[in-house]
Amino acid sequence: MAKVLVVNYTNEKMEGMHAGIKYVLDPGAMKEMSDKAANHLLETQGLSRRGLRQQSATDDPEIVRQEAVATNREFKLKMIEKINAQNERRRLSGLSYIEPNKKIKAYADELGIDLKKSYAIEDKSKSDVRELQFENANLRNELLEMKSMMKDFMEAAKPKIDMRTKEGKILKAKLEAEKHQAEEETQETEE
Repeated sequence: MAKVLVVNYTNEKMEGMHAGIKYVLDPGAMKEMSDKAANHLLETQGLSRRGLRQQSATDDPEIVRQEAVATNREFKLKMIEKINAQNERRRLSGLSYIEPNKKIKAYADELGIDLKKSYAIEDKSKSDVRELQFENANLRNELLEMKSMMKDFMEAAKPKIDMRTKEGKILKAKLEAEKHQAEEETQETEE
């Protein structure tokens, strides 16, 4: 069984399991393990995406270290971008904020990147009530304007007849008769 060297040049602890054996590689650690175990940790468990590397005797350790650090940084960036994008989608959909875990918060602090801040979910019913109240106030103002305009219109449309003259007395009697007739018709329909 071939042995390979797995190195952790990142600044975070990496852990994985293979065939019931737990492998722990602290920052800067190097561990010799079977080729199968190394492939399982690096590929199946995805620790290569976080910066864990396999190093052979012919590899330049500085180049492997630089690649590992760059890969680890990219991994951290993706994790931060993923939670930020997820929370932005949730905010736009009216869903609750997801609090990033301690590890992602640490990544953001380390890289100097801001995480999306918590947002308050606005209660839809409160929002709807406020919208209806606003609409109702606007309609009430429009109605008052229209009432005022109608009053002005009716005042302008009234005939300018002096009620003390013969014509005025006839018009007054006619208007009173119409009013009386309208009241009688209203009473008949109510019965």
